[in-house]
Amino acid sequence: MGTLYAHFPVQHFPVQHFPLWHWPGLILIGASLAPATVVANFVINSLKKMTTPTSQDDWPLYVPHLPDGDDVKTSRGVVRDTVGISSPRSLRSGKILDHPGIQLRIQSSDREIARAKIEDITAVLDETANEIVVVEDTSYELENLSRTSPIVYFGINRESVYTVNYLLTLKKL
Repeated sequence: MGTLYAHFPVQHFPVQHFPLWHWPGLILIGASLAPATVVANFVINSLKKMTTPTSQDDWPLYVPHLPDGDDVKTSRGVVRDTVGISSPRSLRSGKILDHPGIQLRIQSSDREIARAKIEDITAVLDETANEIVVVEDTSYELENLSRTSPIVYFGINRESVYTVNYLLTLKKL
């Protein structure tokens, strides 16, 4: 099998080609959506713990970054893809199973509200097993979310920010 390459334009230069392993944040599942998109869809549509960024409701959940601007809600969240791991080769199937990583980040001007929101979502994600998530007419089985960090607090520009990290066992159906 040949080397996979990512290509994208670099300002004022011709298109550059870089092998994918040069971009550790880039995670592919076949030709599927990023794991963060699947998890965000699950949190919004199945768990009903956050809302879509286009709705007028509180607690919009973005992927992969928070927008800037005056019209952005003060209480919001983001799911980002992070580095995952590959499990050892299965002796039965001979396959190596990749476990992509995600980070959930909750941000609010009120520290207690932000803490309560991330604890609420984390409690459900910690118990999630074998859930079917449909995104853009494609089904995924979210077999497991394994938390890899405690809930961590840090403040940014008078905002209360909490993060938590997970590894996924995710399968495109």
